[in-house]
Amino acid sequence: MCGLSIIVGENRENVGRTVRLALSSIWSRGPDSNGIVLKDLPDGRFLGLGHNRLSILDLSSHGAQPMTSSDGRYTLVYNGEVFNYLEIAKELTDKITDKEFGDTAVVLESLIKWGPRALNRFNGMWSLALYDSVQHTLLIARDRLGVKPLYYFESGPQIIIASEIKAILAASNRKWDINLQTVIPYLTRGLQDNTLSTYYKEIYQFPPAHYAILPLNRSTPIDRCLNKYWSHPYELGTAGIDDNVTPEEIAELFIDSVRIRLRSDVPIGLLLSGGVDSSSILGAIKKLGHVDNLTILSVISDDKTCSEEPYIDEMAKFVNCTPVKLNVSNSPHNLYEQIEEANIANDGPIGGLANIAHYNLMNIAKSRGIKVLLTGQGADEQLGGYKKFVYFYLMQLYRQHNYIELLGLVVKFSLFSNIFCETRVKEIYRYIRRSKVIESSFISNTYRSIDDVDIGPGKTYEQREWLDLAKFSLPSLLHSEDRMSMAHSIEMRVPFLDFRLVEMLARIPAYKKFAGGQTKSIFRKAMNELIPPIISNRKDKKGFDIPESDWMRNELAEPIGKLFSSNMLIANLGIIDQDLLIAQYKQYVNKGTDFGDKVFFRAVALEKYLRSCSNHIKP
Repeated sequence: MCGLSIIVGENRENVGRTVRLALSSIWSRGPDSNGIVLKDLPDGRFLGLGHNRLSILDLSSHGAQPMTSSDGRYTLVYNGEVFNYLEIAKELTDKITDKEFGDTAVVLESLIKWGPRALNRFNGMWSLALYDSVQHTLLIARDRLGVKPLYYFESGPQIIIASEIKAILAASNRKWDINLQTVIPYLTRGLQDNTLSTYYKEIYQFPPAHYAILPLNRSTPIDRCLNKYWSHPYELGTAGIDDNVTPEEIAELFIDSVRIRLRSDVPIGLLLSGGVDSSSILGAIKKLGHVDNLTILSVISDDKTCSEEPYIDEMAKFVNCTPVKLNVSNSPHNLYEQIEEANIANDGPIGGLANIAHYNLMNIAKSRGIKVLLTGQGADEQLGGYKKFVYFYLMQLYRQHNYIELLGLVVKFSLFSNIFCETRVKEIYRYIRRSKVIESSFISNTYRSIDDVDIGPGKTYEQREWLDLAKFSLPSLLHSEDRMSMAHSIEMRVPFLDFRLVEMLARIPAYKKFAGGQTKSIFRKAMNELIPPIISNRKDKKGFDIPESDWMRNELAEPIGKLFSSNMLIANLGIIDQDLLIAQYKQYVNKGTDFGDKVFFRAVALEKYLRSCSNHIKP
């Protein structure tokens, strides 16, 4: 895991200087070492390739980057891990001759031998750039599901590519227009990273599952060079059609995904919430015989309605280990004071105080010498794990006039799940009554029409599951986990996003994911031997949760009210109606209405983020 900065410009000295500025702004992504290579281009421009290294595999200087091929033709900068590098290396015995090597050397030699086709062999997470000094091309690529970030900006002859937006801001020396197409959906419904656009006009995400071969002997926009190298089963028309996938096959592939993600030359930890997903990872690690060298980290709270401590303890007892716990019950003011710091780390406004609890958990992990953490992200999006998916599937059954199955599932979910009693009307509005949410918001009338994103049930259940995986849910979660962890120089690994597992889970019909009135039904069966029944049969779902709603109405009401009454930048930019914001928040605090705590928190987070970046923003 590392940080990248690639710059093309007309002045050699300036290119070198801006690469260093960009790397300096994201130093925590790779504090172990850094390197820069400058190249003359045939059209008179210059290329700078910069890299901050976080040493995970092959800790020696042999793994340093930028890495240049033995003949000097190719230079690679690469962020991430290719977990099956040992298997790929067996096909490169003529090139990989050292007894000790890491995945970077394998990635370099693979790209040289197979070109972009090498990407289909990689099992992992990455963003990379490979310069060919003979063809004068830059191969840019990002992993299948966008686990590793990559952004770019183009203006005339200048190109800036980097692992984080803040690196582009540092290198560009200009002011930016705020992108309201991104800001408004964030404020109204919490949408982030659902498109390739960012909070700044002209700065874009490089798309997941794509590569580009950019000619550097002339100016050609990146988006004209894009090629897709992988498609999700939904895109191929094969989602939800395989009745033959068994729990045993799922368990075997899941355990193998965890196995290759335990490859590391540094200490490894696990984020344990007490739910099915993270507990399953821990169970797989136990089965693989690696639990004794594992550090387990968990967030807990004294508020029993949102703390998962009993389940965390049950799973820890099941595998005979002791987790490290972070109790956030008594620290709402401390968390509030950290919003600006977390925003800067996040490269944008955070979604809630739970992000800060996660940020602090990363600090604990760092203090214990952990540089790699496994996480359960990605399971809910693929296995119907969210409450909304139950409703989406029931709606599909209704549209199909499958009333018998519909009624049977309603009865079963009523008996064996807390889905129906835990659902709030406000949550439903977010998905099926977008206009209601926008009309009741404090967004300025001028910009209310901007939020036109449809996050409703979709045409089919399979489509809606894919949309959460590709746009509406997972990208935002991956963004936050990457930034919160990399701010503390920690790499996050995501076993549920092994592309082999993603393809298998997508092919499973929806009815198998909801059988018996449980979400993730077939996966729960697959994990029977790895987790205790008290967890596999859980009716509720919490995750890394904290009592944010109570804090927003009580302990934090004063500082938030003070902020909303101040000279707000988001009001000066015309984004919100400040009087309406103040009035709605007062009603919320007095429990006169339920606007939802998240919408007010997002106003706080956006205001604090824009203030911290005001020197980069056009008035």
